[in-house]
Amino acid sequence: MLSFWVGYGSNYIGGIGDGQSDLAWRLPSIIQGIPAVCLAVGIWWMPFSPRWLVKKGRDDEALRTLSWLRKLPADHELIRVEFLEIKSEALFERRAFAMAHPKIAAREKASVWTREFAQYINILRTWDNFKRVSTAWLIMFFQQWSGIDSIIYYASNVFISLGLTGGTQALLATGVTGVVFFICTIPAMAVIDKVGRKPMLLVGSAVMFVSMVITGIIVAKFRHNWPDHSTAGWTAVGFIWVYIGAFGATWGPGASIGASSNWINNFAIAFFVPPMFAHWFWGTYIFFAVFLAAGFVWVLLVLPETKNATLEEMDRVFGSHTGAADQAMLAAARRDVGLEAELQAEAVEAISHKAQLDIESNDYVEKA
Repeated sequence: MLSFWVGYGSNYIGGIGDGQSDLAWRLPSIIQGIPAVCLAVGIWWMPFSPRWLVKKGRDDEALRTLSWLRKLPADHELIRVEFLEIKSEALFERRAFAMAHPKIAAREKASVWTREFAQYINILRTWDNFKRVSTAWLIMFFQQWSGIDSIIYYASNVFISLGLTGGTQALLATGVTGVVFFICTIPAMAVIDKVGRKPMLLVGSAVMFVSMVITGIIVAKFRHNWPDHSTAGWTAVGFIWVYIGAFGATWGPGASIGASSNWINNFAIAFFVPPMFAHWFWGTYIFFAVFLAAGFVWVLLVLPETKNATLEEMDRVFGSHTGAADQAMLAAARRDVGLEAELQAEAVEAISHKAQLDIESNDYVEKA
């Protein structure tokens, strides 16, 4: 949302006509580069992740880093518990990898690339794994091919193509787009676990589909004479905002595989959409409507509902038993690194402390 309004405000630098300053387009680029430069410089002072250090066998350094991050002494009970949790997770990952790829695990000189590639091969080893990964991939696929980023990336051009005269008016409509997106996302986060993801995705797909179809029809009918049909143009703009709001409230709040799908399809959208708008006109909106219809059917028939389901309950959601086996292996790792013993000792200490407080309280009451 902020970027939309920065673009709108910088449009006035030097005026909005022929005398407009080059800073009008350079300033947004400079502003978005500042966080990147700060990150590039600051990363040299960032400590290594405690999890990475444990995986490399540098336990003492991991404990010091964890203590520094939490601003607690290394022998503090919270630091001890978190450190043992990290160790148990690292041990669990090693054992799980050795079980899935015993030959690679036995090779001490196996490269990092070999091990990482073997992890991705696990996607295809069982139908259960493939089903889960394909679900994440397809969610991002249908999200991108709903056309959302084509509207976000090229919002000002889209609004100009709908008859908004001048770049300033189009940039203002673009700013409103950011506000609508932001506002509609907030309530969705509060109700997503009450309503469920499937109903929200189905409603979002339906509303976005209708918005795309109506916008496509308006463009097909009036695109050759927008000045005489300004009401139709603003109606199309309104349905673009409805489309954006529906996405923000349903598909927007929606894992490396999922992220890879997002960016692969994101690249395709950025590459293909400009010529689509230039040559297909109204057909572009119908094109996205087709994918929204396909996404609606996929959500309705294939996507499992994860409402109120914990991570441990994903087996039930997907109808498998993979998670149960992993939980048993993780429990064994927690015992082996001493985490369970640490937690039990702390529980006993807490009970003893509470009992002592109760005794002291009773003594005080009796004396009173």
